[in-house]
Amino acid sequence: MLETKIPQYWIIAKWIALWFICLFYDPLLIRQPFDVSVADQVSIAKFAVKKTEKYKLSLLFVRPDGLEHILEQERTIGSQHHDGVPIHLELTIQRDRKIISNTLLTASGIDWGITFSLNGRQLNTAERLIRIVELQPGDYEITIKTSHDNEAFKEIETYISYAYYNHTP
Repeated sequence: MLETKIPQYWIIAKWIALWFICLFYDPLLIRQPFDVSVADQVSIAKFAVKKTEKYKLSLLFVRPDGLEHILEQERTIGSQHHDGVPIHLELTIQRDRKIISNTLLTASGIDWGITFSLNGRQLNTAERLIRIVELQPGDYEITIKTSHDNEAFKEIETYISYAYYNHTP
């Protein structure tokens, strides 16, 4: 009789553990509109890191409807096989109000695709990686700023994403 109750208790214990993980685990996911066609556009994300983890900073380009429009857009944003038009950015990372990194970088190509819902709209996007960073515990402010005008992106709806990155090779 005791043998049949152990698996039932184990299932209950797993559900309770899962509930606590979901209740107290808060993965970072910030998405903001970001106009990469204009110089000096700024996006700022403020958040706390509790333990050393990796985070992915990326640009999300909303895909148009129709294959012809997608292929036309790929000339600008690129694909996995073509870099597209580069975007020059300045990345500043502050931990506990001290600058720990200030980098000029160039983002190009497309690495992934992401679909997400925003204000009742389902957005299918192509994702361009800016940088994957490993952050230690502390209070962070990450600022990403466009360095140049980039007319090629004027008609492309773009978002910036700051996200927890749980990838293990």
